[in-house]
Amino acid sequence: MMKPILFSTPMVQVILDGRKTMTRRICKPLTLNYPMRAYENETAEQWLSRWNHKSPYKPGDILWVRETWQSFFPEEVTQNHQQGPRSFSGIPAETAKGHYMYFYYRADGEVPDDPKYGKANWHPSIFMPRGAARIFLRVTAVRAERVQEITETDAKAEGAVFTDYGIYQPKWKASLDGGKTFYPAAPAQHPGWHMAEVNSPDQCYPSARSAFIGIWDSLNAKRGYGWDTNPWVWVYTFERCEKSEAQDES
Repeated sequence: MMKPILFSTPMVQVILDGRKTMTRRICKPLTLNYPMRAYENETAEQWLSRWNHKSPYKPGDILWVRETWQSFFPEEVTQNHQQGPRSFSGIPAETAKGHYMYFYYRADGEVPDDPKYGKANWHPSIFMPRGAARIFLRVTAVRAERVQEITETDAKAEGAVFTDYGIYQPKWKASLDGGKTFYPAAPAQHPGWHMAEVNSPDQCYPSARSAFIGIWDSLNAKRGYGWDTNPWVWVYTFERCEKSEAQDES
C-alpha cells in the first residue's frame, strides 16, 4: 500500500538533485494533540512505549510525494515547445477514461500566466492527488531520536551541500599586546553550507548541521517544534523508486 508524504518545494528540489535520502518528522502522539516532551535522559524506546507511539511509515513502505502543483487541460498547453507561454512540458495523467490533465510542479520553476486562459495558480501540496505524483520513495530504515542528535553526516543525508565561495579577509583586527598593536585577522573560508538554493555566502552556514537547523526552524518553529525545544522525531531513510515499481508493490 502506498502512503502520501509532504515535502516543501526546496526539499523536493533536493530530492530531485539526488542529495536527500533522509527526512525527520515530528513524533506525534496518537491521542494527544500538544507538543510532547520526554523526561530527561529517557530513551527513545522508553518514551515511545510510555505514549504508545507508532511510526506512520515502516521499512518497505512506498511513499508518494505531495508537492506544490497545478494542472491544466490539454487545450491550455501549447504543444509546440517554441511557442506560447506554456510549453508542452507538463506531465500528462489520465484523470478519467480518455481524459487527461497536465501537471506542473513549483520545484521545476514558475509557470507564466496565459493571456487566454488566465493566471497560473499553485495549489498547496496537501491537496495534490495521487494521480499527479511523480516522485516515489521506498523507506529503508526507521528510528526515533531527539532532533538535536542529528550528526554532520546525517545533515548531509538530509540534503545539506557545500558551495565553495572561496577565502575572504575579515574586517576585524586582533591585538596580542593589550591593544597597543593591532594585526589583520587571518584569512577565513566563507561559509558555504546550505539546504535550499542560495546566491551568496551570506545565505550559508558554517556546517551541514547548522544548515539543517536553519531549514528545520523555518518549517517547524511556528508549529511549536523549533530546534530549541528538541522534540522527538522519526528518522526515515529512503531511496528513490520508479512509478512502475511503486504500482507493482502497491
